[in-house]
Amino acid sequence: MNTPSDIEPRLAQIPCLEDMIERMITTLPIDQGQAFRFLDLGGGTGTLSERFLDHFSESEGVLIEASEFQRELAQQRLDRYGDRIEFLDGDFARVDLPRDFDLLVSLGRFHQLGDIERRGIYRTAYSILRPGGLITIGDEVHGSTPRLEAMYRSVLADASPPNDDEILDLEPSSILNEGREPKGIYLNNDLAWLATVGFRDVDIFYKNLRYAVYSGRRPVASEHTFKTFR
Repeated sequence: MNTPSDIEPRLAQIPCLEDMIERMITTLPIDQGQAFRFLDLGGGTGTLSERFLDHFSESEGVLIEASEFQRELAQQRLDRYGDRIEFLDGDFARVDLPRDFDLLVSLGRFHQLGDIERRGIYRTAYSILRPGGLITIGDEVHGSTPRLEAMYRSVLADASPPNDDEILDLEPSSILNEGREPKGIYLNNDLAWLATVGFRDVDIFYKNLRYAVYSGRRPVASEHTFKTFR
């Protein structure tokens, strides 16, 4: 298990990090000794990849990370796994991704993307997963209403419950990135986008206030419904 000093700051700030990672692993319909290939999107210093490689002894992974510094730390951290892990340089939202994976995972990265970027990634994920493959995301999410968002923030900050004026002040504009596209995950939207792309069994597998794990599965050919045209 990682100690706080082993974890990059963006993940160390997540109060339920271990629970999220545990749920990402335990909800997979994969045996510990089963061989499969995963892609870690924005894998940082290798926190998530390490847990998958440890838990699934026959797994092989590819970690893609744009930061050279974090990628080098990941290489040092995961050196003991040898050729079971490969490292790629790039921003996963803006480069062509490799194909033929059984699992796509990401931890704490998707909330940094705008809606258009995430929708694009969901489409790409569907195309690079093998039939039956899964996408599993662990990340920070927004409350579905201003009242819930304000409540989540106050609980996490160990502050007093928000009053109505504070809730009314919490408008979507407060989540803008310098006036550009809003950023952050609203689960109702993202789950719908995954389903629209074609993923099945789309659901939330863990939620603790503003932190969640959600997933979807690319169906196999036998699950598709074909229409006969006369």
